[in-house]
Amino acid sequence: MNNFDTDVQKEIVEALNFTVNSGYFSVNEIQELASEYLSEIFEDYELPKPSEETIQEIIQAVQQAHSADKQMNYLRLRKIFDQLNHQGIIAIDFAGFDISEGLEDVGEVVRFMQEQQIPRQGYCFCHQQDIERALDSESRMLYLAFHSTNGDEAQAIRVGEKIVKLFTEAGLQPHWNGSLDERICLLNFEWDKVFDAEADYGVERAIRIMKAAF
Repeated sequence: MNNFDTDVQKEIVEALNFTVNSGYFSVNEIQELASEYLSEIFEDYELPKPSEETIQEIIQAVQQAHSADKQMNYLRLRKIFDQLNHQGIIAIDFAGFDISEGLEDVGEVVRFMQEQQIPRQGYCFCHQQDIERALDSESRMLYLAFHSTNGDEAQAIRVGEKIVKLFTEAGLQPHWNGSLDERICLLNFEWDKVFDAEADYGVERAIRIMKAAF
């Protein structure tokens, strides 16, 4: 991408990093989304429409900037989220774009739990913006939103303590000041998920785990 000026390069990386490196999209999906994003960026900068070859070269450049590929951190995260779902604490990775969409995903699982009369303790999730921060080599932090499902603050604290305990036992570095004014943060957490067409995630996985547990 060195043939583009700095502003264009920065915008390209910001637009494609999550799609290319989050591990949630197939090769075909990446190609399709990259083509859409790059066409918009090139138009904004009055550049010629990118060729398929140029799009592929840019995708490869964005991939090469992200070295993680062993999935060690993500698999530990997923295991803990499965444990939480097994205990009636809703846990969702890639819960929408931001906090608002994350809470919508939580609401979907809450409705399922209500229908199935599954006891509800609380929730925990990370959304796209959180994952983008964990993909940033200068950040390497993953924030987790959490609370009780009924607004009970004492219960929310217990949920936070449970989350911190599980991540600490798994050898990760959760940081939390013990209050509801601060989200839990996993320090030195490099996002390393690899795409797997057979693996579920998010709301679908949370509901599947709960169906088996209750």
